[in-house]
Amino acid sequence: MKYIIVLCLVTFPFAGSPQERLQKDLNTYLIPIETFSANESFSDISELHQTFANVSVIGLGEAAHGTREFLLYKHRLLRFLITEMGFRALVVEGDFSGAKLMNEYITNGQGTAYDALRAIGVGFWINQDFIEMVEWIRSYNSQHQAADQVRFYGCDMQYPITILQQLRNGVIQLRHPLSAASLAGLDILINNINYRKLSGPEIATVKNAISEIRADSPADIKRHDEQFYQHEIRTIEQLLEFESASPGKKQFALRDKFMAENSTWVYCHEDSAKIIIWAHNGHIAKYKTVSPSQPMGAYMAAKFKAKYYALGFGFNSGSVRAASIPSTGKTRVFNVPAVETKNSFDYLLSECDQPNFILDFKTASASAEIRDFLNKRYYSRSIGSSYSNAKFGKGKDIDEPLALLYDGIVFIRTTHAALPEIYKN
Repeated sequence: MKYIIVLCLVTFPFAGSPQERLQKDLNTYLIPIETFSANESFSDISELHQTFANVSVIGLGEAAHGTREFLLYKHRLLRFLITEMGFRALVVEGDFSGAKLMNEYITNGQGTAYDALRAIGVGFWINQDFIEMVEWIRSYNSQHQAADQVRFYGCDMQYPITILQQLRNGVIQLRHPLSAASLAGLDILINNINYRKLSGPEIATVKNAISEIRADSPADIKRHDEQFYQHEIRTIEQLLEFESASPGKKQFALRDKFMAENSTWVYCHEDSAKIIIWAHNGHIAKYKTVSPSQPMGAYMAAKFKAKYYALGFGFNSGSVRAASIPSTGKTRVFNVPAVETKNSFDYLLSECDQPNFILDFKTASASAEIRDFLNKRYYSRSIGSSYSNAKFGKGKDIDEPLALLYDGIVFIRTTHAALPEIYKN
């Protein structure tokens, strides 16, 4: 009897390890970052026209404040969103009332960019790169009619020193002079911002001052400015609630809630013009990051649904500019080591062929490997305005799925520290 042996060669469609298949698919779906220059053509990111086609509010995040590549690429994306996608308002993680000085600068040339940045109260953005972005907006506005100009706002409420001092010093004159008790209430906030929890009598004094201010109105304010002025007073109310809460989790929760309230107010005030929110990943994210409370982005996603797009920014290693822990009052450059743990998004994304890229999660989730990857709990970086290697060096700051946090990510394999702050007497 003869036996015929037939050898069948079977080719499996998913050859290779899961890690190899994931990296192959990531390399297929990522959009390479070809330049950090805001002056170059946008042909390399033309796919973003479709990605952002139905987006009304976009959050541009950052895994660390003092990272130069993040600032430069956010500037590039800002130009793209303004010139190609029709976005007309920029809302930054800075003081709501102080940002009006920047809006006055970019729309009519009043004041200086430096003084406006100081009023916003965010020291790590007072550098040449951020000022160049501001100057571009000012130049853009000079070539467009008022209705098509870009406006500048802040969404934070921790530092409303501009409106407090304008009321206290009479720069904004009300129809009736403030009482001595109300002036004392303003002084309590001016002298206590972000330092300690207010006492019961102090809270009562400030509440009475706000009530008196609310019952009055500026003597010469225009109708359009009245809405902005009233919301400035609202941020004083927010600050009072913030300063009355226990430091820590309660204040974190209140801050993001108020940032979302203020950003939504801007959207409505701008008659539903498309807006860009420029803030830390921890604020633009749609799910909790390092804090157990809801971030601003969660409120925005609940309000705007698919019209809100959270674009996180991540990195693996390099350097950042930040304050020391404990703070010395000045910033310096810190070297950030590469992530070593393999159950980290930053580690795995750094293994892609391209060192720097954009990944849109909806598009990339056509791959089952990527969809599974994005929905796993892995670590990712989250560095604020201060740094220590002991606290942040391992990159285990967030332990949540990327798909819960963002709609897409800009990833930079190796970063450099932001330019030093500009100080003037």
